[in-house]
Amino acid sequence: CFACQVDGDNPRIRDLDRIVRLCRQRGWHLVLNILPDNEQQMAELVGPELVELVRRNGTFVERRYSVPGVTVVNNQGIVADADFRDRDYPTEHYRQAGRQAIATALAAAIR
Repeated sequence: CFACQVDGDNPRIRDLDRIVRLCRQRGWHLVLNILPDNEQQMAELVGPELVELVRRNGTFVERRYSVPGVTVVNNQGIVADADFRDRDYPTEHYRQAGRQAIATALAAAIR
């Protein structure tokens, strides 16, 4: 969630709660992948407060859903500014190095 603080009342969090319940009922292992935002550009355009807000949201999701049967991979901060392909903010389109960093983190978490 971008530019708002998430909590248990957020509609997207309630959606995730339902997804987690469904996966438990069906015996599926769920992997949540928090994609990185361009924190450097975010800080330059808006300020460090927004970077901190986005990080707190990622931490909230990690803490809420790091339970048996759910793997949360928080990739915030692992992609450098130079590895964001699109320059119109916000974006999650990465150059090869950024995609590789995310894939490596996901693979390690799944193993």
